[in-house]
Amino acid sequence: MRDKLQLAEYRNCDFRGRNLRNALLSGIGLRNADLPEADFRNAVLWKANLQEADLWRADLRNAVLMEVNLKKAYLCEGNLRGANLREADLREADLRKADLVAADLQDADLRGADLTAAGLWKADLRNADLRGATLRLADLTGANLENADLTGADLWRANLIAADLQGAILREADLTGADLSNAVLWKADLRKADLWRAVLRDAVLQEANLANAVLIGADLAGVNLRKVKGLTLKQISQVRSLHKAVSDQKLMKQIQLRYPHILSGVRK
Repeated sequence: MRDKLQLAEYRNCDFRGRNLRNALLSGIGLRNADLPEADFRNAVLWKANLQEADLWRADLRNAVLMEVNLKKAYLCEGNLRGANLREADLREADLRKADLVAADLQDADLRGADLTAAGLWKADLRNADLRGATLRLADLTGANLENADLTGADLWRANLIAADLQGAILREADLTGADLSNAVLWKADLRKADLWRAVLRDAVLQEANLANAVLIGADLAGVNLRKVKGLTLKQISQVRSLHKAVSDQKLMKQIQLRYPHILSGVRK
């Protein structure tokens, strides 16, 4: 039987370790509440106010958190696997080492959020706002980031293998050492992005904008560069490899003429 606490106000209350599994908490006010290690599995928290709440190591697996206010909430090491966070306000939330595997974060506001080392494997981040977010060492393997805004985001050494970044905005994003192997970056905006030593093996960069992007030491082996925008021969001269890359005929001829060694294999 579900525990019903809808629309109640429990500001500054201490719920640490409490079992609220399956509870109906739609619209509940839990601003600044102490909820470390609380059990919210399968709970319904639609439009709840959890701003600045302490949810350290809280269990929110499969919880319904649509349109919830989690601004500046402390969710470090929290378990949000499979949670529904559509249109959630997670601005400046602390999600370091949080488990967000297969979580639904469509249209979520994650501006300035700290997702360092977070698990976002196969998470749905379509249309999410991640401007200025920190995703250092985050695992975004197979994540859907279609049309997400990652302007100025820190993705240092993030794992983006097979991620869907179609139409994503990555302007001025730090992708230093990131692994984007097999990622789809069709029509992605990578203007002024830092891809120093990034791995983009077999990635799709068709129609992507690479104007002023840093590609020093980047591995572009097997990449699809058809109709790519803003890419200069100077940028190409600095990549680590273009072995088996696919490009428009005119660009490929220029590369073959001036930098044939890049096409033959990986440069040390």
